[in-house]
Amino acid sequence: MRPLRTLLNSSLLALKTALDGYQRYEHSDPPCAAYFRTIITALIGQADKPDIWAIREQLINEDERRIRQAPLLSYISEDINVDLSCLGRQEIRVLRLVAEGNKPARIAEILQVSPHTVYNHKMNIGRKLGLGSAADLAKFAIENLPSR
Repeated sequence: MRPLRTLLNSSLLALKTALDGYQRYEHSDPPCAAYFRTIITALIGQADKPDIWAIREQLINEDERRIRQAPLLSYISEDINVDLSCLGRQEIRVLRLVAEGNKPARIAEILQVSPHTVYNHKMNIGRKLGLGSAADLAKFAIENLPSR
């Protein structure tokens, strides 16, 4: 089963809806239940008859994890431009160094620029990609840049 933490919030909602539909029609309308099972399989990769209650337990745990984490991340725009062509060469370097876990002072040292320049690059990257904070920038970089 695919880890639920890898799913977007919209996919988690779709999973909850599919579980409800599967459970509702499992005995009364098997073809309809099969449709919901297909959605569940597409989202979490489970091929056999799903253990609804085990999945619901994991959903509860994932919801709680995301709620605990929510104050740490500010809003990330729904229309993030994952196409990095809007970024300059130096901005891509900064983003890659952020993804590798480097602090701004270390990034400045590596790129041989001032920490203020790194700050400006990060602000410009966030503006171009629709990100709300430095934490969002780091999360975006980790999730969207291929590792070397």
